[in-house]
Amino acid sequence: PMAAVAEHGTGEGGAAERGAGGLGLEAALLRAQEDVRYPVGVVLPLGVLRAVDFLELPGHARQVEELSRSNHTHFRRVRADGDAFYRALCFAWLEVLSDRAARGRALVLPLRGGWPDAELFGELAVMYVELREQVMKLAGEPQL
Repeated sequence: PMAAVAEHGTGEGGAAERGAGGLGLEAALLRAQEDVRYPVGVVLPLGVLRAVDFLELPGHARQVEELSRSNHTHFRRVRADGDAFYRALCFAWLEVLSDRAARGRALVLPLRGGWPDAELFGELAVMYVELREQVMKLAGEPQL
């Protein structure tokens, strides 16, 4: 299994970081330059969190140890923008489906209650149907 970690800034928040007029203009411009097309990072060994990220944070290091004891071996960084939890959960779900399919253990139905109707997604219905089709392929199931 794999864990996901949201990346957060240092939280310094000083006047220099906030930029002109204390409005955070410089920080906003930097955020605007970020490449938001890649909301998750590459797979990294869980030991990176222990050795680098949480070296001086014993509470966090204990959580990493708990993940290790639960057989988690790797993680991905997830952009922390308010949707990080849902993005991490979605990517973890897709990776589990892919892993099961690769081992010949496809799920009968990826969602216990079945797939919601596309009409519920309004303008995003086409994108939802495409995602559903890709998930079905990933899970090794026949398409709807």
